[in-house]
Amino acid sequence: MLKICKFGGSSLADDSTFKLVKKIVASDKSRKIIVVSAPGKNRLYNVKVTDLLIRLAKNRNDNIAVEMIIDRFNAIIRPLGVDFNINKELLFDKDYADFLISRGEYFCAKVMAKYLGYSFFDATNFITFLKDDVPILKDDIDKNCFKKYLKKGIVVPGFYGEASGKIKIMERGGSDLTASLLAKLFSANVYENFSDVDGIFPCPSAFTDGYLPIKKLDRFDLENLDVLNPTVFNISAYKPIIGTKTVVKIKNTFNAKLKGTLIKDTINTKKTVVLSVAPYQNTVVITGRNLLKKATVFKKIKTVLLAENINFDISLLAERRIRLSIKNDRVFLAVKLICGLFFKKSRDYRSFK
Repeated sequence: MLKICKFGGSSLADDSTFKLVKKIVASDKSRKIIVVSAPGKNRLYNVKVTDLLIRLAKNRNDNIAVEMIIDRFNAIIRPLGVDFNINKELLFDKDYADFLISRGEYFCAKVMAKYLGYSFFDATNFITFLKDDVPILKDDIDKNCFKKYLKKGIVVPGFYGEASGKIKIMERGGSDLTASLLAKLFSANVYENFSDVDGIFPCPSAFTDGYLPIKKLDRFDLENLDVLNPTVFNISAYKPIIGTKTVVKIKNTFNAKLKGTLIKDTINTKKTVVLSVAPYQNTVVITGRNLLKKATVFKKIKTVLLAENINFDISLLAERRIRLSIKNDRVFLAVKLICGLFFKKSRDYRSFK
């Protein structure tokens, strides 16, 4: 069993979260590949390290940004007793933008490797880019050379790779993609994506009160959640492991005992399941599986909307997606009502009976 774990910025914001990450990693010996983002916001620092580095990339003489970066890392390093000199590390011999912006992940991975007793491997060993800026695995990677290190464990910075001998960063959320590429490379059984939420929720944050995260998704479900825009994880981060046996688990660093959301390549089910409801401009989009198998799904939606005098037109009626054009600017009320139909606080709240 091999697990790859990615930890987002909120999971690496201070020394207490580093301790929590170490506890999670140590609790399962199969967690051998760790991918980290740059430290995010916390109670004392209302700014992400990456945003400070973006400031520095725009103005190399921004000494305030430099001091804030030093303070952020020292606030992590000193309580942990890690041997890492951030002042020395900030004496760059390169100063192009992508290099500077990538240093948050780089420094964080260096510190985490020392703290866990794992080996550090730079993302440039694994990742390059196609001409259209799509991150891919390098062709000449010798997996055998990593075998002895995998027994101990490795830490890799997310968010960047190498192109033409230079550092190249990815779009926001690139650490998710880094972990997915490594999961493919090493044929990981499980890719655990840790953030500060319990999983992928079935509706936008404004409507999630009391609702549980979605239990299981397949890649087609994930594709259909585009209107929901699940920022914790989306289809672009999943693409490298399409067709593999790697399963993804979306988990909460601060509530790690929860199962979270499981994503598999395919889920064999004949059940009718409503997975998400979301507003999109003047429409409401409902996604799920086998939505037309039982006519009562649409019948229930129609009944609850008309009971509140919400008029609508059907834009799309399909097995995995229903799209309704809502009249008279009542989209948000429509979303709330439909969520109340299908999403309950009980564990079986997604299954339509």
